[in-house]
This record gives sequence, C-alpha cells and structure tokens, in this order.
Amino acid sequence: MRQMDSWDRIVFLDKFDVWRLSEELSIKDSALLINWYLPEQFEHVEGWGHSDQPSGYLATRNAICGAIRRKKLNAQNVWNVEQFGDLNAISFLEVEGSFNVEQTMVLVDDLVDWLKSRRHFRSPFFAESIIGPAYLDKSNNRYAPKLAAAVKAWEALEDQFNTKLSPKQNLQRWLRLHANEYGLADDDGKPRESTIEEIAKIANWSLIGGAPKVIEEIPVPKIEGPREDFSADLDGEIPF
Repeated sequence: MRQMDSWDRIVFLDKFDVWRLSEELSIKDSALLINWYLPEQFEHVEGWGHSDQPSGYLATRNAICGAIRRKKLNAQNVWNVEQFGDLNAISFLEVEGSFNVEQTMVLVDDLVDWLKSRRHFRSPFFAESIIGPAYLDKSNNRYAPKLAAAVKAWEALEDQFNTKLSPKQNLQRWLRLHANEYGLADDDGKPRESTIEEIAKIANWSLIGGAPKVIEEIPVPKIEGPREDFSADLDGEIPF
C-alpha cells in the first residue's frame, strides 16, 4: 500500500470538512467520526466481526447507545426489528432498547455537549466545536494570550457594539473588562493601558478615527401643483 502524499491528505481532510455541514448524525457515523474515520469508507461496518471493525468504533458506539438509553443524550430513536413466524405468517416486532445505529439520529450540538460532559477532547473531528480553535486553547504550547484577547474582543463586538463609541474604543472597553482573564492587568489588578492600546490597534477594523458618524438624511423637496407641459412648444420650434 502506497503512503499518503500531501495531495491525498488535502483530499482526505476536505472530505471531513464536508461532514461538518451535517446538523445531525446517525449513531454509526458519530462513532466513526469521533475516531477520525470517514463513514463512507465503513458503510457496512455493522456487518463486520468485532475484531475486523476499526479501533475504537465498538466502544464509542456502545457508549453513545448507553448515553441515549440513560437519557443523557437526546436522539430520534429507531429500534431494530426482529422477524417472527414462518413463511405462512411472518410478523415483525420492534425490539425496544435495541437501537438501529444506522437510522437513530443525534443532533451534532447535543453530541458535542455530551463529549464535553465526558471530558473527551481528543476527537480531531469535533475538537474545534469542543475546545474552539487551537489559538484559543490555553493548553496549546503556542497559546498567546494577547492574540486570544484580540480575537475574542473582535468577536464579542458582533453583539456588544456601542454605537456611541468608535470600534477602537469598543475594543478597549471590552479588553479592560476582561483584562484579568487574558493577563492584561498589573499586580494590583488594574488594566495595563499600553497593552490594551496595542491589542486594540491590532483588532481595530476601522482606519478612520473618532466615533461613528451619523449620516443625516436630507429630505427631497416635494413639487406642489401640476407640472406645466412644454411638449407642444418644443415641437413647434423643431424644423424637421
């Protein structure tokens, strides 16, 4: 078997990105993705012997089923069906508690919350949903507090923007409120203004200083009375 080259890796990762569009997943696909397997490559995994299934799949699938059974994970349950009788009288009966892992669906948001509750942070597929981007992960050995503060301040102003202040002033205000969280305060707990100024400059998207300017709408004057028709006079003056 040939080794995966750089192009293969790009294609492989792109296929995972497509799966991130899903808002709900089956139990089977959830167990595969948690263990970093592409579901389309293991379409018939449930028909394989346990020793032939990919590493981690069975344990993860059973854990998800157990969480659903104990109502710690919401799901749209679909039970397996067993056949009874003979050829003359065949009947089918749902077996409650025996999940059809290919048809029972769970919401991705609920699955992420459950993974957080189990403190399972190692799944590459769900890592960003669980702990956020790597540059915001404090356990990352390249974590930079100032970078994280700039990003979080920029994101926060989507919902917390004060229109009476400029973008930079809004950023500075947020950074002061969260100074202790990102190591931007001195030993007395007071925000370091020079540091906050520096970070606000980086996150500031507006190159124009000052508070936002309100554009005053100038009303268009209305013309009162009927408009005079000059078409007849003009026609008389045109020599053709």
